Amino acid sequence: MGPRRLVSYTALKRGLSSGVFDSSPIPTMHFQHSLPRLPVPALEDTVSRFTQAVQPILSNSEFGELSRLLQDFAKSDGPQLHKQLLDYARKNSHTSYITNFWFDMYLRDRRRIPFTHTPFITAAMPPYDLGTEHAQSIRATNLIISALKFKQGLDSNSLKPDISFSDHRVQKKALFHNLCRMTPRALSCYAANMFGAYPLDMSQYANLFASTRLPKPDKDELVVNPNSRNVVFLRNGQIYSIDVLDSAGNIIDAQDLLHGIEWILGDTMAAEYPPAVLTTLDRDSWSDIRQKLLVSNEETLRLVDGSLFVVSLEDETLDEGGLSKREVERVLKHLLVGDGTNRWFDKCVNMIVLRDGGFGLQFEHSWGDGASVMRFFNDIVAHSNAHPAVTPDTVTGGHARGREVTRAEVSLSPELQTRHSCALADFQKEASSLQLSVHHSTGFGRSHIKATRLSPDSIMQLAIQLAHFRISDGA
Repeated sequence: MGPRRLVSYTALKRGLSSGVFDSSPIPTMHFQHSLPRLPVPALEDTVSRFTQAVQPILSNSEFGELSRLLQDFAKSDGPQLHKQLLDYARKNSHTSYITNFWFDMYLRDRRRIPFTHTPFITAAMPPYDLGTEHAQSIRATNLIISALKFKQGLDSNSLKPDISFSDHRVQKKALFHNLCRMTPRALSCYAANMFGAYPLDMSQYANLFASTRLPKPDKDELVVNPNSRNVVFLRNGQIYSIDVLDSAGNIIDAQDLLHGIEWILGDTMAAEYPPAVLTTLDRDSWSDIRQKLLVSNEETLRLVDGSLFVVSLEDETLDEGGLSKREVERVLKHLLVGDGTNRWFDKCVNMIVLRDGGFGLQFEHSWGDGASVMRFFNDIVAHSNAHPAVTPDTVTGGHARGREVTRAEVSLSPELQTRHSCALADFQKEASSLQLSVHHSTGFGRSHIKATRLSPDSIMQLAIQLAHFRISDGA
């Protein structure tokens, strides 16, 4: 492992105390009722922006023909369709008028969801030594405990609201917090705006925990289990479950969780037909197979679907200080797609913890965008780094596996075994065709882009489009 600057746990807690989950003076969902709604753009603006967007990819004659058609549309069908859209927006004033279109775009997509709908994020190793013997179980335990504390804050409405600040000094002012807290919810956003603070929509957090995308014919379904208490672990394609909350909603002792994870890591049983492979299929095929699986495997499927989240325990190593560029690319590709046997791609959140304690988080994209996931990811990494629940010095022996860990079984009929084998071969063939290259830039990044008053996201999108244009010879 490459050299890293290490600090003691005592110094870490003293110097990095993040207060990530400190109770917020402003309730988590305080601003939801006064958030401004996304306005429906004027018809002429829609026509104008569409015209500008497509001009670069059309020939002169094509652009002339399209311009004529758009002018006709603006005078004929356009006004009536625009009126219908305005009526639709008024009837759905509780949310954005694009919300249902967003869900339809994802949930009606019949393609397999790996490669296109399951991005991942990876974190640096923690600023302290995980040791070698228990690195994977320690990192997993600490991340899970921090995630559960995040959930407790979300459930109790005491997590800090998502707010974009024009001046970050404002968030430290008692006047800002007191005024916003005392302002009625229906007006609270306006109070925040007076300080140059802009609250963000937090409705997507409802699908952060205990949520999964179920395959259905024609259109998938997002479901949430409000009574979830367990975390599911995948190891060697095998499914395990640990109840991490007691009947009163309290988080179990971190040592008990650590011992359960240690038992899972020590279990040598590997699944002959890892059921997670089936989540790599196109959605209609997976929907068909799932209905057949439910006949004899309903309890296991409900256990996975209803879990708070999934944790994949895998044998790769991040070893960020000692890997070559090619090895880094290999590890990142593994975090993105794996081998198909150890990720439940339907699950809204799938943590990935590697043998040396490396960490990645994969999420299914239909339920939300990156903002809420990044908040969750950054908070649990910061909290687990600053306040580790277990350390190499506190690991104790002993483990009562029967009380803590459930190994769940899935049985496949001969027909489903054949379809499983085909699915695995097909996934691994497509995964092998995926090329991933890492370029580390030191002179150009987000800060430089923002300094030029441009959007980093737009620059990335343009870079992707330009790359596709070049590799496809402009097709």
